Amino acid sequence: MSKILKNIHSDLAFTNNLINWGKSFGRKNLPWNPSYGKKIDPYKVWLSEIMLQQTQFRTGVKYFERFIKHFPNVKNLAESEIETVLSFWSGLGYYARAKNMHKAAKIICSGGKVNFPKSASDWKKLPGIGFSTAAAISAFTVNEKQPIMDANVIRIVARQHKLIERIGSAKLQKKIFIICSKHLPKSNSDMPIYTQSIMDLGALICRPKEPLCDLCPVSECCLSFLEGKVGNY
Repeated sequence: MSKILKNIHSDLAFTNNLINWGKSFGRKNLPWNPSYGKKIDPYKVWLSEIMLQQTQFRTGVKYFERFIKHFPNVKNLAESEIETVLSFWSGLGYYARAKNMHKAAKIICSGGKVNFPKSASDWKKLPGIGFSTAAAISAFTVNEKQPIMDANVIRIVARQHKLIERIGSAKLQKKIFIICSKHLPKSNSDMPIYTQSIMDLGALICRPKEPLCDLCPVSECCLSFLEGKVGNY
């Protein structure tokens, strides 16, 4: 484990380079992001995170915009019949996502008022929300310092540190959690841009096949790139 941690730049070069890249080249004007000066809506962030699971980005955006027009807030979702919710999810597949969102919306709206979770640990208690999704929602909505560990992030870190453990193994998860925790920005206020940037890096640059290493803002930190072995990880 010590070898891995030694490879992490103490000056947070990875983090700073990633954030600067994200500000210039990351995905902008996402429909779940608030316009300048407006407050972020946890419902929209939550919906986007769930909808983009197992779904291509462009498809997810199209369905998100359609869904949010019919269910503009969590109260609307909670009060709707599940059959109606599923009809607006039709075509996306993995319908358990919609069913769990409907159940969670009812929990959030129970007691006569809307109470969104205030931390990743609380989001994780809701149906259909795992560790990485809870961390992402909380990073975006309350700037909580929690590392996300979705497939994109796992691939980035595995390449950065030449991790050879089997995908899904407890050993790999533990190593990546430690590394991702070390890479979190110093300021909580940077958590939204950092989280979005690492997601974008995995989707746009550090792709599973034909990664665009020449455009990568953190290639100087990447051991597999420096050794010409990106395809091995």
